[in-house]
This record gives sequence, C-alpha cells and structure tokens, in this order.
Amino acid sequence: MYIEYKVDRHIDITAMYSAFEIRYEPGFHFDGEDHNFWEFVYVIDGTVGVSADKNVYELSKHQLIFHKPMEFHKLWVPEGSFSHLFIGSFRAEGEAVNRFSDGVFALKTSQQEMMEGLLDIIRQPDAENLLNPVLCLADLQPYLMQNLSNRLELLLLSLLDDNRKVRPMQEDKNAILYNKTIRTMEQYLYSQLSVPELARECGISVSALNKLFASYLGCGVHKYFIKMKIKRAIELMHQGMPIGQISEMLGFNNQNYFSMVFKRETGASPRNYLQEYK
Repeated sequence: MYIEYKVDRHIDITAMYSAFEIRYEPGFHFDGEDHNFWEFVYVIDGTVGVSADKNVYELSKHQLIFHKPMEFHKLWVPEGSFSHLFIGSFRAEGEAVNRFSDGVFALKTSQQEMMEGLLDIIRQPDAENLLNPVLCLADLQPYLMQNLSNRLELLLLSLLDDNRKVRPMQEDKNAILYNKTIRTMEQYLYSQLSVPELARECGISVSALNKLFASYLGCGVHKYFIKMKIKRAIELMHQGMPIGQISEMLGFNNQNYFSMVFKRETGASPRNYLQEYK
C-alpha cells in the first residue's frame, strides 16, 4: 500500500522580469524605485550601499538582499570601492516568501555555487563588458526560463533554514536620522503631514531633511510619503476594506483623488489592481 504525501509549495516563482550581471564604478548612484514584484541584489564582488524603505545596509562580497513588492529602494557604490552585482526580479507566491524581506543574507559556499548556476544561464557572451548589459529573458529558450526559476526556488528554499545576518549601518549618524524620519512618517501615515512639520518633529531643517532623502532614496519627502500611503492602501485592499473607507482613513480629500494618485503610482486603478492580483 502506497501513502500519498502532499507536496506543499512554500515558494513558487510564477514569473521572471529581469536577470542581469553588471559592474558599477565608484560613486555610482541609482535613483530609487519601487514595483509590485520581488527583486534581489547579490554582490559577486566589491561593496554596495542599499536603502530599503527605512533601513540602510552595506553589502559586501557574497551577500544578498531581497526587496519585497512596493518597497522603495536605492543603491549606490561607496567612494573608493566598486560593485560587481547580479540583479534579478521575479514574482513569487507561497507562505514562506515574506521571510526574505527586511534583511541581508551571507551566502555559504553551497549557496554561492547555486548563484553561479543562475549566472551561467543568463551570462552574456561578452562577459567583460558589464557596464551596459544587454539581456532579454524572452531570448532564453523556454526550458532555460523554467531552469532559471527552478534554480532560484532551490536557492530560496536553502536560505529558509539559515540565520539572517542583518547589517544596518547604525554607526552612521545620517542613516540613524534617516531611519528616525521614516518611523515618524509611519506614525503620521493617517494624517496630512507636511514637510516642514516632519522636519520639526525630527529636529532638523527642511533643507537637511530634503538632502537626507535625496541621499538615501533619490526622491522627495512628499513623494515618498504618498508612496507609503499607497503601500498601506494596498495592504488594506487585500484585507477587503472598501476603497472609499481607505481613502478617508489615509487622509485623501476624496475617493476620486485617491484613485488618481493610486493609478499614478501603480499604473492601475484600485479596482483594476485588485482584479490583476486576484
């Protein structure tokens, strides 16, 4: 007699958006962005600075960070260093997926070899020219696309049992102040907090506040506050809260204005966004 054991899909890669290898020179800054899918940044060699919402990290060789959907993130190369990176983005489902957010992983040897296997699939013939990588996943043969997603799933599964090593740059006073401003914005998420009011709450000038955000996020304070509201709105929509109630709760003047801002930030209206999610 045979017993059937159900295989639970703790992690399921359902789509790939990008996967490329690139080298950045000292002083490089990539302006911040957010999107509704996952992204990873793996350091093949060198050093890279990364901001992820309110956290700031410095990653070194063989370290890996994941950006969860709608997490605003930016990267830069510290002066005197360089960054040789493997960056990819994907959509994933499963009860274990959220365990990859808010932290940095230091890959052990077997996991580094898994990363090399992923790189072997997407590596360009002219591997020396990494300043302007050209890669279109549509050019991969279908079985290679499945191979890529399967290998990524295996890497994610191998990370689940490892201890996460979070390395925020807490010794940097600007990073600490930046973290404080984001936490303050979270406290006022359901109000109409102005930039001067936020500066007063944090005990700094408006110009210093704007400089802080330009450094760690590459966007304005007000713009990021709106992004935080939209991110919270998406969470409330998934919980089944009516759009009108969400709009009022988050301090928007009316539902039409909320819908306009939501579409500007996500590319879809609230109702269309929910339909796509389902």
